[in-house]
Amino acid sequence: MVFLMSIIRRLVTTLFILCVIFNGIAVSQSYQFNNYSIEDGLAQLEIGSICQDKFSNIWFGTNGGGLSVFDGLKFTNFTKEDGLISDKINFLFIDKDGDLWICTDKGISFLNSQLFEFGNDIKPSFINYSTSSGLADEMVWCAMQDKDDFLWFGTNDGLSKFKSKKTKSGDNLFYNTKLGL
Repeated sequence: MVFLMSIIRRLVTTLFILCVIFNGIAVSQSYQFNNYSIEDGLAQLEIGSICQDKFSNIWFGTNGGGLSVFDGLKFTNFTKEDGLISDKINFLFIDKDGDLWICTDKGISFLNSQLFEFGNDIKPSFINYSTSSGLADEMVWCAMQDKDDFLWFGTNDGLSKFKSKKTKSGDNLFYNTKLGL
């Protein structure tokens, strides 16, 4: 009986210590969430894609409201009127150079990070790509960059591989599944 009481006492002590330790850990991990809305400057509430650039700006692709960027203090919004190919954004991607690729229902908009410095009053200059540039389809859902730095875009009609940022604008800028990729 004494042996059994000793085991029970050790078990209760161990459980007590574990509860104190885990309770302390659980209490020490708290998170703060800030909610932003149209009243705060966000272009639209329906967000389809989010990414962060090398300057710590957070970019939001909306479903019809265009592109919003948050610098930690305020939102700045861009739409077709500012040069985007479409206001319905499916996916945002930042490549290894820090450039922003905006995949939409009408093609791709590109923002060169070297030509746009957030925080000044200079409007960005978007470069737009569509089927006339060689995209397999205008509905672009996703993007990625491979180990050889080629950019790949997933469309409704297959893959498109971007040739190079240095390709002349008059040339076909994409390889795609229609062209034998």
